[in-house]
Amino acid sequence: MQILTSTVAECLKKCSSTPNCKGAVYFKSSNFCLLKSSLTATSPTLNDDVVTYVPNGGLAAGLIYWEGTTSSVFTFGPEDCRSKCFATSGCVAAMYVLIPSLCLMKSEVKGIVTVVPEFAAVLVVPK
Repeated sequence: MQILTSTVAECLKKCSSTPNCKGAVYFKSSNFCLLKSSLTATSPTLNDDVVTYVPNGGLAAGLIYWEGTTSSVFTFGPEDCRSKCFATSGCVAAMYVLIPSLCLMKSEVKGIVTVVPEFAAVLVVPK
C-alpha cells in the first residue's frame, strides 16, 4: 500500500498500526511511504533517498549491511541469531549469514549493502 506521509516517523507509525505490515520503505524526496507485507532484496532500499523500517521481531531477507558490526558468533539459524542479539547489550539488529552460519551483531544498520539470494542472509530485529 502506498500512502503520502510528511515524515519518516509518520510512515513508521502507520506501519505499526496496520495489520500485516512487515516493514515500510519511505522515500524522502517524495514523502511516499510504501507499507510492505514482506521485505526482501527486491524492495527499493539501496539509495540515499530511501529509509527502510523493519519493526521489532521483523526480518528482511537478501540484504547484508556490513557496517555497525560489534561482534559475531556462530548460530543455528535466524531465530537463534535474533535471540543472541536480544541477549547482547547494545545490539539493535543482527545479520544471519547462512554460510558459515554466522550472526553479525549490529549497533546500527547502515552503510554498504550487498544484495544476495534471499536464503543466504537475513536481517533480524529482536522482539
